[in-house]
Amino acid sequence: MENQNIQDQINDLNKKVDLILDHIHEQKQKHEVVEDLVNDLSIVSTDAYKSTVEELDEQQIRLDLNEVKLLMYKFMRNISNFSEMVDLFESMHDFVQDAGPILNEVGIDIVKKLHEFDQKGYFDYLNELNHLLGEIHKHYSVEDLKELSGNIGILFNIMKNLTSTEMLKKAEAATEKLTQMKPGDEDRKSTIGLIREATKPDTRQALVFMMRMLREIVKEDKQKS
Repeated sequence: MENQNIQDQINDLNKKVDLILDHIHEQKQKHEVVEDLVNDLSIVSTDAYKSTVEELDEQQIRLDLNEVKLLMYKFMRNISNFSEMVDLFESMHDFVQDAGPILNEVGIDIVKKLHEFDQKGYFDYLNELNHLLGEIHKHYSVEDLKELSGNIGILFNIMKNLTSTEMLKKAEAATEKLTQMKPGDEDRKSTIGLIREATKPDTRQALVFMMRMLREIVKEDKQKS
């Protein structure tokens, strides 16, 4: 029985030794793999370095290692700033994602409004206004426009007076009569006929009104002069 126990212990030790040997072998393989990888990376990095040096030399670029180190130091010192920039870009991206539908709706509304303006003919008005400006530029100089702008107050006063209700009614009546009247035999009067026409109350009233209007104009000119 005692011999059996000893044999079992020996078997256990053998198993443990085998496990240790397997582990050592596995570690050795890993170490070899790491060494191979390091050797490969060393070769690749060496080739890359040589290629980079040759390319820089062909481009006539000279690198100062001190400047490269300073650049790396600056980069490491400003990692927090770069992080803030990334956060800012992320915030902008989130804003664009959120505002995208709103901007899309605004764009659709603008297109609809432009279509509405087109249907109402607003763009035709703009084209005609452009044509009008072209005609003004064609027939009037800059000096003419300056002179016009200097008299704009007078022009507005004339328009204000002409657009009063009373004046518009008189102008409407006058233009209506002018469209109805045509030269005829009744306009062919002799001197005696003209004298008779002048003796009529309506004719005298019209003549007196015209003379009074001319007198007021002359009076206004004398006051301004």
